[in-house]
Order: sequence, then C-alpha cells, then structure tokens
Amino acid sequence: MLVNNNFTHIETAGSTGYTGVYPWDRDTYAVYPANQTTGDEVLAQALGSPTGKVGQRVYQTRGWLAAPYHAITAIGRWIEMGASVQIATDAGVSGTTIVSNIDFAYPQSNTYQTVGSTDVVTYPCQGTTGTAYSMGSEIPSPVPNRNIRTNPVGQAVYVMVAQGNILSLTNATMINVATGAPVTLLPPVTGSNDVNQGYYGYNFGYVLPSAPLLPNTQYAVTISGLNGTVPFSRSFTFTTGNVTPY
Repeated sequence: MLVNNNFTHIETAGSTGYTGVYPWDRDTYAVYPANQTTGDEVLAQALGSPTGKVGQRVYQTRGWLAAPYHAITAIGRWIEMGASVQIATDAGVSGTTIVSNIDFAYPQSNTYQTVGSTDVVTYPCQGTTGTAYSMGSEIPSPVPNRNIRTNPVGQAVYVMVAQGNILSLTNATMINVATGAPVTLLPPVTGSNDVNQGYYGYNFGYVLPSAPLLPNTQYAVTISGLNGTVPFSRSFTFTTGNVTPY
C-alpha cells in the first residue's frame, strides 16, 4: 500500500509486492492451502503521529473497536491473526503516512472460535479500560442520516451469543459512574434490524451512545434481551481512555 500509494483491501496484479487480489487470497498465499481458509482484514491509514508507530497502532486498534463494522471483524471467530504497522520510510518511500493492517483467518480444518450456547459476552466487558470515547469514521455509516465526522457518536458496546442463536436486545442503559448522569443511547442494533444488512449475523448486536463519551471516565452498562428464547441481563463497568477520537 505504501509503495503503490494504494490504500485499499484490493491489490492489483503486477504491482510491486502483489500477493493476491483480496484478503483471503493473501491468506492463501501466506499460509493456507487454496480454498481451505476464511479470512478478513482491517486497515487504517494516517499521517504522522507524535507518538510514532506504536502509538498509532494503539490509536487505530481502539478506533476499530469503536466502529461497529470494523469491530465485528476484529472480535470475530478467528483462530489466527497477523498485524503490521509501517511508516512510509520503512517501505523506502517519502512521506509520513502510517498504514496499519491486521489480517484474520482460520483454516476450515479447524473449528472457529465460538461461545457456549447459553453464554452472552460483551465488548467492552467488566473492567475494560482505555477504550475510545468517540467514533467519527466508519464505512458504511451506522447512522446513515447523520454525518458522524462532524457529529460523532460514542464507543459502541457489542453483544454476542453463540453462532446459530438469535440475539434480541430489548433494553440498554449507560451511566457516568462519577456523576450518575445517564448517557443517551441510540436504539439497539442486531443482525435482524441493522440498516446495513449483511455485516452482522443474527448472533451479534450493539448499542451506540448518541454522542461522544468523556475521556478517562468510568461508565456502568446494563443490557438485557433474549439469547434465542432465554432472557438475559448483563451489567458491567468499563473506562474510556484518552485516545484521540477515531
């Protein structure tokens, strides 16, 4: 991407460094037998950061985990992953552009990771710290009738149940622990009602704060719903960091 100045998931045959058109083609090139892997990829690009490559990795990973359609890849059912972050000069080209890349995969000969049939898991979960507090860049937009670049939202809270189960989210609250102030949340989203169909399976969902959260602040969350036909309720706290809004 740096050498070819081509920031995209799709490579062009014949270009420098070409190893496959799509992410799963590159998985096959790197490790896995043809037609024996399922994979995906998340990317981020930025200009130079005062915290350098390590800081940029933290910034971009936290950003992915705040953005619903990037996060669904990053917290998926993969067995293996590979991560890279490079600045333009690492690739022998001029400039201060930094590109981050994570590829995820699992060989079909191995069972992908999943949760138990009665489990309900979340991100953030109890005790998570350092999350993003704002999210203003995602494609497609989780709020189609709103420009989230100029009117961002907060860190999403994700819920997952076992593959094959249907998740329903019936109620969610979020409270600033220090002040007791409630956070306004947008209506819960699942694979059943997502405006961007095809990204979320029926076992995934999320709740999105309508406005950015505060940095370095603890929040208490309660989410209830159905795992299939079985009611559940989960309560936990998490703490935002001071990562520059994504």
